[in-house]
Amino acid sequence: MNGKAIDLNDPDTVERLAQKTRARFFQGLKKSRLDGVFQLPEEYLVGRGRFFGDYQAAYLAGILGYQNEAKIVEVGVAHLFGRAFVIAQDRILDNPTSSNRDYIIAAPLLLQAFFERNDSIATSEKFSEEMERVILESAKENLSESRKKRTPAERYSGKDLLNVWKKTGAFTIAAKSFRFLAKGKKSGALERIVENVLVAIQICDDLSDLQEDAEQGNYTIILSQLIQSDKRGSGKEFVFSETSKKRAIGFIQTASRCLDRAIRKTGQLSGKPTLAESYFKRLRTRLQTTAEEISEATEDQQIKRMLRKLEPGDIAPIKLMESMD
Repeated sequence: MNGKAIDLNDPDTVERLAQKTRARFFQGLKKSRLDGVFQLPEEYLVGRGRFFGDYQAAYLAGILGYQNEAKIVEVGVAHLFGRAFVIAQDRILDNPTSSNRDYIIAAPLLLQAFFERNDSIATSEKFSEEMERVILESAKENLSESRKKRTPAERYSGKDLLNVWKKTGAFTIAAKSFRFLAKGKKSGALERIVENVLVAIQICDDLSDLQEDAEQGNYTIILSQLIQSDKRGSGKEFVFSETSKKRAIGFIQTASRCLDRAIRKTGQLSGKPTLAESYFKRLRTRLQTTAEEISEATEDQQIKRMLRKLEPGDIAPIKLMESMD
């Protein structure tokens, strides 16, 4: 089916491409003798069914109307190798005192496999340089955050919030790949869509893990900002004050605005409903769940009403939207 036009608004077609992407990724792991390294469920390793997992390439191609099936699968496989490299790095950084021999050995091999996959997408030197920059910047940001978040004395500044998505910047691999394959103005806007969704998901993740992160001394960008808003010491327990509660509401509003922007831009690019747009809308359920968790943690049953009333500019701690247009 090399180069054959396909309907990427058909769920069965997208599912077939996702299955093919998964199969080729695991074949690649086996070929590189890395299939036994990850003691993780397959669903987690490939992000099965998630936008930033095995479905991403097909979803993004659907937004652009790009229909080369062979290239879509290649982009998807390269993305999964980039994702696997990030997971291996996370395992090493998050457990520095543990024996991570397998992950330490696997990380450079996964990086090599990622670069080899890119060669099958495009032979352009510029493309190779861009992919190298993306994956290495993501690794660098992840390392920087790991060092910083374990040191209470070096908490994040407001400026760091502008880069909240960069530690998972490897998830822009597919969007950047399509910029070279599809070309044109649309592909540049596609990256902004992915960045906005990354911010929304990262905010939800960090807000949901506040107490666990506080207990472990894991100073994420979100936790650090909430602690700073109270001017308290690090402690091992996070307790909401009126100030940090309002800032948390601001984070939720920021995530909501990111999703709104992604949904709007997706509609503008595609000109018709797409499966990606439907997925972004379903992310609102996750955002609502996060709001409910904050409501319970603050013991404030009015929080949802407040979220509807407050203007985003009132307390939103991230002036991010303009830079991601």
